Amino acid sequence: MLDVNNNLDEIKDFAKIDGDDEDVNKDVKRAFMTAISYTQGAIGLRKKSFYTSLDEYDTEKINMVLLMLTDHYYKNRSATVDSNSRGTVKEPDLGITSMVLQLKAAYARFEGE
Repeated sequence: MLDVNNNLDEIKDFAKIDGDDEDVNKDVKRAFMTAISYTQGAIGLRKKSFYTSLDEYDTEKINMVLLMLTDHYYKNRSATVDSNSRGTVKEPDLGITSMVLQLKAAYARFEGE
């Protein structure tokens, strides 16, 4: 799984974020940590070893979810409102829901702690 301290350049490249100043890096790191928190909360938190035991396909899937969410959170640093829904907050999908559900099924089958 991607790590913000070791993969910051890869994360910024994916999101097409230029700049290397401290404020940009801080905001990218914050968006990435929020993406991790959201993803692990959606999949499950009790089986900690699940996230270090992923096969290559699920690793790529979770990394894509993290990259897509980081991109969204960084570029939309305020609530995203859909103008067609009378001001209600719109959550990003981008295919994330499907990938999270697949990872959630893998989590349910996981035998570790």
